Amino acid sequence: MRTFARERLTGRGEVSSISRTHGEWAAVRVAALMARIGVPDRDAAMGALEELDVFWFDLRTAVRGAVADANSDLAVRLVSHFGAEAIFRERDEVGEWTEAVMTVPGWRTHELARNVVGVSALLHWRAGHYEAMDRYIELGTSLADAPGLDGGVLDMIGLIARNTRGDFEGAQRKALWAIDRLRETGTTNGELWFFEIGVALINSYFGDSERAIRALKVQDQWTNPLANCYWRWAMTQALIDVDPAAAIPIGRATIVFAREVRATWAVDTVSNYLGAALAQAGDPIEVIETMRSVLDRAATGGGVQSLGNTVRNGIMLFSRLGYHEAAVILAGWLDVQSIVIPGTAGMRTHAAKAIEQISTLMPENVLAAWRARGATMSAMHLVQFLQAQLDQSESELTHDRN
Repeated sequence: MRTFARERLTGRGEVSSISRTHGEWAAVRVAALMARIGVPDRDAAMGALEELDVFWFDLRTAVRGAVADANSDLAVRLVSHFGAEAIFRERDEVGEWTEAVMTVPGWRTHELARNVVGVSALLHWRAGHYEAMDRYIELGTSLADAPGLDGGVLDMIGLIARNTRGDFEGAQRKALWAIDRLRETGTTNGELWFFEIGVALINSYFGDSERAIRALKVQDQWTNPLANCYWRWAMTQALIDVDPAAAIPIGRATIVFAREVRATWAVDTVSNYLGAALAQAGDPIEVIETMRSVLDRAATGGGVQSLGNTVRNGIMLFSRLGYHEAAVILAGWLDVQSIVIPGTAGMRTHAAKAIEQISTLMPENVLAAWRARGATMSAMHLVQFLQAQLDQSESELTHDRN
C-alpha cells in the first residue's frame, strides 16, 4: 500500500510536499513521545515507549525524507532527542540517522546541532569506535555555543569519555557543571538523573563507595524507568567494595528490572558488577554464568565497553581457581586498553593483587610471554578466549562437585 501510494503521489508531483508534511508531524510526535518516556510514572513512560516502537517506521521514513530534501531544520529536530534512550535501549539505527543528518548543508547552525553530534559520539562509544567518538566530541565542542544552543547529549558523552579514560576528577567537574546548567536552563535533552547518579558512580570509581551509597540513598526518588534502572545499577556498583554480599541480590534484581524496562545495555554492565560481587562472596559457577551472558552478547554484536570489567572478573575467577596462565593473559589484554569502563576502585585493586600474587609463583619470562599474548588479542579474540576458558572451568568445577 505504501508503494502504491508513493507511485500515485509521484505521478502527481506531490511527493516532496507530502514528505515535508509527514516529517513535520513526525518531528512533533517524536518530541512528545520522548518527553513522555522521561516522565516519573513508570506505566506512562512504558506506554510511550510502546508507542515509539510502533511509530519507529514512520520516524525512519521521516528522517530519510528530510535528508533527501536537504531540510536541515527538520532532520535535526527528528534525531536530536535521543540520548539516554538511544544508548540504554541500544537503538543503534539512530547513529546511522545522525551520520546522514550531518551531511545536510546548514545542520551545524541549528540550536540542537550539538545533540546530533553527541548522539553519534555516544553510539560510537558503545560500539567501541573510540577514534570516531573523539572526533565527534571535538566536532561538537567546536560548534558555536550560542545562547539556547542545546548540548545536553554532548555533555553526557563528555562525562562518559572522561570516566573511561580514568579522568575521574574531570568527570566529576563535568557532571557538577552539567547539573547546574540543566537546573538553570531547564534543558530537557540532557538527563538530570544521568548526571546526578553519575556523581555517585564517580565516587565509587574514586574509591569512596560509602559516599556514593549515601548520595544514592538521598536520590532514591528517581522513578522514571531508565533513571530507576540507572539508580539500581549505581547502588549495585557502590556496594561491591563495601558489602559484596549485599550487592548480589540487588544486582540480580537490577538485571531483571533492566530487562523489564528494556534497558538492554544496562544488563551487561550490571552483570559485570554482579560478577564482581560473586567473585568475592559467591559461587564460582554463578560467576561463570554471569560472565558468559556478557560474552555471548559481545560475540553477537553487542557493545564491547563492558569487556574491561568482564576481564577483571575473569582475572579474579581464574586466579581463585588456579588458572594462572589465563589470568595473566587477561591482564596483558587489559594493559593495552586505553578506554574501558573503569570498574570500582576495589575491582581494579583486587585484579591487580591477584596478578601480583601469581607473579610470585611464576618465572618472569613466562609471565612476560603470557602478558604479551594477551596484549595482541583483539576484542573478539578475547571474547572467544574467555568463552573457551569459562567452558573448561565450568566442566572441571562440575566434575569436582560430582
